[in-house]
Amino acid sequence: MTDSLPGSAWWPLGALQAEEGQWESALRSVNRALKLEPDNPDMLLSKGGTLHNLEDCRAAVDAFERALALTNVAQTRFDAFIGEGKAPNKLRLYEKAIEAFRQAQDIAPENSRCDPQLWVGLGESYHSLNRNQAACAPTRRAGDLIPPRDLQAGKLPRIHRGGDFYALAAPQNHR
Repeated sequence: MTDSLPGSAWWPLGALQAEEGQWESALRSVNRALKLEPDNPDMLLSKGGTLHNLEDCRAAVDAFERALALTNVAQTRFDAFIGEGKAPNKLRLYEKAIEAFRQAQDIAPENSRCDPQLWVGLGESYHSLNRNQAACAPTRRAGDLIPPRDLQAGKLPRIHRGGDFYALAAPQNHR
């Protein structure tokens, strides 16, 4: 049945599959959409995110870099830099992750500065390099962006360290 879908339907189908955690199906759908629109940076962001969730971080970085090369739209570039930071973090390439998160920070549209992914990722990268002092400010910033109801439910920002996750202390304004 899905073989009869027009090209414009493959990308939203991939998004729905990704929402359901059907990562391999989502990747197939996004790849079909990209065959029709190979230079669509938003589709490349979807592909990068899906590859990241499939733990193919090197391929994810390639998709994010390609999206960056194809767009000047600030939000798309911000999202691509966030993806470029998250994937190297999984690969333990922390300096590269920090560089990508810093680039995201430099170009962030105003509303994107409120994205906890930026601050959690930056804090996690610094912490993984045992640069704990540098990790404090971005981690606190992430905590400030978490809604109080999530903090009360125990949904604190977490940083990865040596295979374990550690919840960070709630920021002062939420205690």
